[in-house]
Amino acid sequence: MSRLLVFGGAGFVGERLACRALQSGWEVFAADINCQSSVEGIECYQVEITDRAGIERVIKRTTPTLVVNTAALADIDRAEQEKELAWRINVTGAENVAGSCASIGARHVFFSSDAVFDGEVGPYREEDLPNPVNEYGKTKAAAENAVLGCCPAAVVLRISLVLGFPIHTGNSFLVNLQEKFNARKVINCPKDEIRTPIDVHTLCDCLLELAGTPYQGLLHIGCTESIDRYSLTTRLARAMGFSTDTIHAQASDSRNRAPRHKRGILDVSKAQLVLNNKLPDLEKTIQRALSKEL
Repeated sequence: MSRLLVFGGAGFVGERLACRALQSGWEVFAADINCQSSVEGIECYQVEITDRAGIERVIKRTTPTLVVNTAALADIDRAEQEKELAWRINVTGAENVAGSCASIGARHVFFSSDAVFDGEVGPYREEDLPNPVNEYGKTKAAAENAVLGCCPAAVVLRISLVLGFPIHTGNSFLVNLQEKFNARKVINCPKDEIRTPIDVHTLCDCLLELAGTPYQGLLHIGCTESIDRYSLTTRLARAMGFSTDTIHAQASDSRNRAPRHKRGILDVSKAQLVLNNKLPDLEKTIQRALSKEL
């Protein structure tokens, strides 16, 4: 039986991936700083991503065939303010997991971001050179190098914006948005920040398929269309049955937050060649993100 270990397994994407793998017949283990066994059949381990010895103990005990690292300090503004912490989690932590995988020969997948690019041009291919504009992007670019440096056979997945609802907990764009819609809060959305979203279900399906291939190196995963944040928010509001009256378009403002890359447009043509799971268009991505499927 294939054995999966997910670091960041208590988070939005991590727990979704763990459950998807369990449904597909994998033996599944989760590891996180505050990991509790909330899903029957998934064994949980509490470990800090910055603790190399702790990571090695978990990997030795579970003997996984696939290790996926979704753990990160992903709050861009917090990363800008707490640079040392962001570096420890996003870079040192990533290197800890990748190095431990290399030592036992486990297949490894690391989650990176379109924030490694400056967003001045796009669409970005895997071969394009990173040039991040904020600290979060810098940590992810450094982590990519660290992961592939100590585990050359690893896969580094770059994603832009994951849409969906968590099973229990985790930072979800849709949950935050829904809470604001329900409270009738004003939502100011940048019209000049473009992203290439993907629904969490397709993302998990693609990752589990990828684990069974010999592919290694960088790979971009997203839907086949890109959209600005304002237009995406209005489409999501309508799809969820909410009014768009509280959604206001604005230009990106970096005065009160970390700089953002503008054109987070990922070229996903390589993934479409590598994977049998076909990447959806934007409409299908929204439909699947809002679905109740596990």
